[in-house]
Amino acid sequence: MVDDMLGGQAQTASSDPDGDGSGATALTDRPFEALGWVLPLYDPMVALFGRLTAALGIPDSDDELLARAGIRPGHRVLDIGCGTGTLAVRAQQEHPEATVVGLDPDPAALARARAKAQDHGVQVRFDRAYADALPYPDASFDRLLCSLMMRLLAGEERRNAFTEMRRVLTPTGSVHLVDFGTGEDVAVGLQQAGFTTGTLTRLTSRLAPQMAIIDAKP
Repeated sequence: MVDDMLGGQAQTASSDPDGDGSGATALTDRPFEALGWVLPLYDPMVALFGRLTAALGIPDSDDELLARAGIRPGHRVLDIGCGTGTLAVRAQQEHPEATVVGLDPDPAALARARAKAQDHGVQVRFDRAYADALPYPDASFDRLLCSLMMRLLAGEERRNAFTEMRRVLTPTGSVHLVDFGTGEDVAVGLQQAGFTTGTLTRLTSRLAPQMAIIDAKP
């Protein structure tokens, strides 16, 4: 069903279509920030961080991201840098009539994401690829989500990621990002890639790292 709505399988980003690390020539030639031994602790750490920020009166970043995305029935949604799939699975749960896809270069994280989707009884496709080489045709998605991932990219890699995001987004679509910091550098990068940035909201507390949510349209 997911493949049908996206017009078939994703274009091959590596020789590892199952995302399990076997025969992944193109992807393993490139470094990426794998979670490694931290991976089993990642979801509990994120949950703890969420409880701490809630206690400080800071809105949940995923709550804010999904509310501002305005996902509607029939929308095709891509979560870039999905990690263990928490946001993608939640988006599919809350919007069962949308089609949600998660993308990440880390096969171990994707394995956990697939298991999480199965445990929650939702169908989410998880693809293994990089943000600066999205394996999808032009104008494939109505909404792009990106949570706490852009900080991992810099220079040409980040510029190419913004260009790719612009390419796979429909003319009436929108992109919604949350990351640590003020968000100004992300907003500038989006503008340079041809986006019109809208709201930039900072989620702040003196006792927690600063975060920002950026919305943009083509």
